[in-house]
Amino acid sequence: MKKTRNDKTTRNDNIGCKNHSCSEACMFKLLELRGVDEIKMVPIMDVAWIEADDYCVFFHLIDGSVTCHTVRLGIFMERVLKNECLIFRRIHRSYAVNVKHIKGRIHNMLQVGNELLTISDSYLDDFNKDVIVVCNPDNKSPKNKKSPNNNSTFASKDNSW
Repeated sequence: MKKTRNDKTTRNDNIGCKNHSCSEACMFKLLELRGVDEIKMVPIMDVAWIEADDYCVFFHLIDGSVTCHTVRLGIFMERVLKNECLIFRRIHRSYAVNVKHIKGRIHNMLQVGNELLTISDSYLDDFNKDVIVVCNPDNKSPKNKKSPNNNSTFASKDNSW
């Protein structure tokens, strides 16, 4: 039986927190990336995002470097889940992101490092389930409201992304 994207019992691409902090289980884990000529050991927390291209997965690290490994993204995500490392979120057929390195969001685009990555329609609902939105119901910024902690005034311009 083929696994489908909507089959919640077989779909493990979107990994969320359970009863512990996301980083506790993977803070000290290393990825062993086997290339043709070398084996690289990379701390899993240093991976900002992952890009899949057929049988090759590109690991984009926080220092800006990129390393390639021959594995499917789905298999990588299964291995990460098996090791209880819950910091990666699948956002696209070709992308997974380390939630610790998401800097912002504009509609269906995530800023991870200096890159803008698309959240595909098929992953958008799952992604949104783990996002807590803190804003006014009418999605406008407050005008001339006093901060409860000091007497400063919030900006009157809309500071949305």
